[in-house]
Amino acid sequence: MKAEQKRFVEIMEKFRALPMKNLLDKDVIRGEWHLLNAIHVMSKENEEKGIKISDIIKYRCVPAPAVSRSLGKLEEKGMVERFADKSDRRNTIVKLTEKGIRATEKTEKNLEECFDTVFDRFGEEESKALLNKLDKFYKIVAEEVKKEGKPERKRVNNEAAD
Repeated sequence: MKAEQKRFVEIMEKFRALPMKNLLDKDVIRGEWHLLNAIHVMSKENEEKGIKISDIIKYRCVPAPAVSRSLGKLEEKGMVERFADKSDRRNTIVKLTEKGIRATEKTEKNLEECFDTVFDRFGEEESKALLNKLDKFYKIVAEEVKKEGKPERKRVNNEAAD
């Protein structure tokens, strides 16, 4: 790997190693938070009915067994409830309980406070520029990893024209 590629991977690993659990509700681990947040976000359009597990799997791009396992743990903690879809009993519906909503809102508040400080320290202009560049970078990486096999490199001819 080239130096800038190694540096990128190292920086991403540093982000991954951050103790984000300090910002999460005390009863939730990181993976559960991502699932709770997905249900919360998806539920905003459909609070009464709940969310199909198959839709959560598509939204999170996570294998069904992992979602099922996490939902089981969240159900044990009283943060979600699962039930059969009345209109199609083949589907299972998930809803946040009051405890799940409180945990999600508390974590959102903690994250917002943290990132308010981070963005203030980093500066508004630099924050916007970074987010735009990261979004662009993500889109390029996503395109490349979706390709079959190795990504093709486009060679730039640096030779002077004769």
